[in-house]
Amino acid sequence: LTATTHWGASGLLEPWGARYTAERVVEHLPERIITAAGVSSGIDMALRLVELLVDREAAQASQLMIEYDPQPPFDSGALSKASAEAWAVSAPSWAISSRSCNRRSWRSIARFWARLQSAAQRARQTAPAAAATIRSICVIGIQPESSRGHDRQGDGPRRLANRRARRHVQPMTRTFGPAPSLDDFAALAEQAFDDLPEPFRGLAREAVIRVDDFADDAVLAEMEIADAFELTGLYQGVDLSRRSVFEATPPPMIFLYRRPILDEWAERGDVTLEELVAHVLVHEIGHHFGLSDDDIDRIEDKA
Repeated sequence: LTATTHWGASGLLEPWGARYTAERVVEHLPERIITAAGVSSGIDMALRLVELLVDREAAQASQLMIEYDPQPPFDSGALSKASAEAWAVSAPSWAISSRSCNRRSWRSIARFWARLQSAAQRARQTAPAAAATIRSICVIGIQPESSRGHDRQGDGPRRLANRRARRHVQPMTRTFGPAPSLDDFAALAEQAFDDLPEPFRGLAREAVIRVDDFADDAVLAEMEIADAFELTGLYQGVDLSRRSVFEATPPPMIFLYRRPILDEWAERGDVTLEELVAHVLVHEIGHHFGLSDDDIDRIEDKA
């Protein structure tokens, strides 16, 4: 099949069995494959997809809404049009040849692409089930007390905070002893994670779970939280719904804060510590699936 991409990456198509052609958009509709060249070509492709999936009128309305009316000041946006001087400046920094990547590199790229595509697909498929899992944990009675969490939106890594919980289950009984240590909390979190059903456990396995006594001062300041006891958990990273196949994403972090969780547990007296740790952990894993604090609140309110 023929395909197109940015001219500087044309050499990357051959190992995938595609033959490069210098067109803005290339369609193979029976195979359900459409490729686009550089930046503005991607917009052309997106509008074409709207036409195919909806109709021509919707595509035209979309073009108007984004005010897409390109009139570049120069006519050098394609290899066939660019001057020799422009080519000399841009080619060394952009051109990528298939010869520059050995067979092992291609296998790595293929595996990386496949993992991201698979994770994105599973995330879309399991988002409703993830909500159901959070709801099922809420049914046992652990629900948020107030709206003292904070959410920083954006395209990059973000922090999402867990809220304190309110009473709703039968009183617990416990044999008292030394306060659980950081290692004890890590063991509780590990058990709670192991108890998650598949495929949620598999999708969240990349997350690094860390237990600290409190959030550090920089986190509290950034999230405008004055009392460290108000923050029991935190998700930091790029969730599955916002991953890009073009960027390597560092593993997300899930923080559980021992002292605030212990404080809430002691103050309440109506849930086990195991239940509360599991609730905080599942709340943060919900963020990993792309659920916001408001989404989780709505799920918990319906539980």
